[in-house]
Amino acid sequence: MPSDAPAGHTVSSGRKGRAPVKLAIEARRFDALWRRCVSSPRSADPATVYAGLCRLLGAPDRHFHNLGHIRDCVRRVDEVASLLEGRDAVEL
Repeated sequence: MPSDAPAGHTVSSGRKGRAPVKLAIEARRFDALWRRCVSSPRSADPATVYAGLCRLLGAPDRHFHNLGHIRDCVRRVDEVASLLEGRDAVEL
């Protein structure tokens, strides 16, 4: 997620000595999720929100709740998606 992390962009996990982490929520997936969940009242542009999240979660001071953690959470949501009620709310 750095400031404008486009879909498939590789970003730092915020942990020294670790390889960059490819975020599981690509920009287009986040865009669709944001538009489904935050349609009213009108909110920030999904690309702006996504870029902000990438910047914040990719910061070097993020030791656990970082991009790698988000990637793992999204992967787990995908694994149990058929069991979830309100999947979008869980993913968001």
